Amino acid sequence: MPDTHSHSSSNDEQPTFPLVLFYQRHQLVFATPLDTKLEIGRQRAGEPDPRRRIDRTDLSRVVLAPLDDIDVSRSHLAISPQPDGDLVEISNLSQTQPVRLASDRTLAPGEQTTV
Repeated sequence: MPDTHSHSSSNDEQPTFPLVLFYQRHQLVFATPLDTKLEIGRQRAGEPDPRRRIDRTDLSRVVLAPLDDIDVSRSHLAISPQPDGDLVEISNLSQTQPVRLASDRTLAPGEQTTV
């Protein structure tokens, strides 16, 4: 499950963005700044190997799982920074898989929340 932490810059003029951290079996496997809307999901045909970020004009896509990993939807989760900078919107894009946000919080397929 992704987690967010502040990402600081050494240059005061550049904006700072929270980092989204991805863990597998309690090990950090990937990190990326939340500087735009992120779509997280399984590899699609023609995409690079997992644990890569693909920047597009409207959003960035994080390929988190390989093509044959059916436990992760191709479009599984979206994380969007909110204009106030303190909150993020998390959307479960999966039609079948729930997303666990914390030990006591799960998003059903199609559900979204702001945290």
